[in-house]
Amino acid sequence: MDTSYDVRIWKIEVYKGAEVSTYTVRWRVAKAAFRAPFRLKAQAESFKAELTVAANKGEAFSVEDGRPLSWKRDEQSVSWFTLVCAYMDAKWPYASGNHRKSIAEALTDATEALSAGDNGRPDLKELRAALRGWIFSTRTRDGEKRLRKDQNPVIRWLVPPAHIEHVIRWLQTNTIDVHELTQPKRGADLTRSV
Repeated sequence: MDTSYDVRIWKIEVYKGAEVSTYTVRWRVAKAAFRAPFRLKAQAESFKAELTVAANKGEAFSVEDGRPLSWKRDEQSVSWFTLVCAYMDAKWPYASGNHRKSIAEALTDATEALSAGDNGRPDLKELRAALRGWIFSTRTRDGEKRLRKDQNPVIRWLVPPAHIEHVIRWLQTNTIDVHELTQPKRGADLTRSV
């Protein structure tokens, strides 16, 4: 990652529209210019103050996003497979049958595009059948158990059928980490592939 200590922060730019005003913080890191618009003046001032404090402390700034390196979160690695399973489980109790089917079809296509590695990759037909018929069907995975409204959806799987067990094991280790979608060039390529 390219970093720089050459940071310049300008005064807040105010745009007064007919109904809404926008307050934009502008700054430069090395030769790259950055902007962050806010609806409230206090938000813009706070953001600018945080940038100024980081610059005054002598912190390095990222040339890619213009933010101090100390702002980077230690992101826990979550695989695409884990994310979509949790998403489907959260949506299941509140979605109609057709909506569930639509979600499963969309997530199947996305999961296929975001799977990584060809070593031991299941056949495409087998992969899609496992995703739509088992993995993205909370009712099938949970053996017809229904969640009460006060329960948080949790991945609680029964033992999958033997003919798709290897597909599930492969998906658990061969989908991208979600944080890869935020990487400057790789993220755009992955998003296009979906």
